[in-house]
Amino acid sequence: MNGHICKKCKVLKPTLDFYTRKLRNGSVVPRKECKACRALRDKVYIASLTTEQLARRNKLMGLRQRRFAVEHPIYWLAKQVRFRAKRTKPTRIAEISAEYLQELWQKQAGRCALTDKPMVLDVLDKRGWRNQKDRVSVDRINPDLGYTRENTQLVTAMANICKNAYQQPDFIDMCHAVSAHWAA
Repeated sequence: MNGHICKKCKVLKPTLDFYTRKLRNGSVVPRKECKACRALRDKVYIASLTTEQLARRNKLMGLRQRRFAVEHPIYWLAKQVRFRAKRTKPTRIAEISAEYLQELWQKQAGRCALTDKPMVLDVLDKRGWRNQKDRVSVDRINPDLGYTRENTQLVTAMANICKNAYQQPDFIDMCHAVSAHWAA
């Protein structure tokens, strides 16, 4: 078994059960304590904070996340896809990487897969708002499947919200119906 011994709980665990860190020479190594022990340590630390300390910590964390999103929008999208997949359905597959999203962005030439409108890569504006209708969004072609390479496309936030939980053919039929109704 390829694994490491956690310095905290002294148990041999798979390498995937450890967070990693990057050394100065570029190599990536696992941290000394497993993810479960780290989560427990963080929980104890947060419980020891006063209300003011907790508010300040949460504000700083929000600022860090916002700055990261503005500086690295593709990596932010990949992170949000993984988070959304775990939150909505823990067994849902999320095999999308930032590198793949960058390839997809270039393949689609920065245009929406459903509407062919140009998309905005900035996932947050200066004030941290996410409600731009032309903002890039990761869409699952078949909402019943996970975030796989074959099942994802980049679309505008407005198109993704309108499509919601519908299959792509159903959504396109609905768009044709709306267009036909208003063309008359």
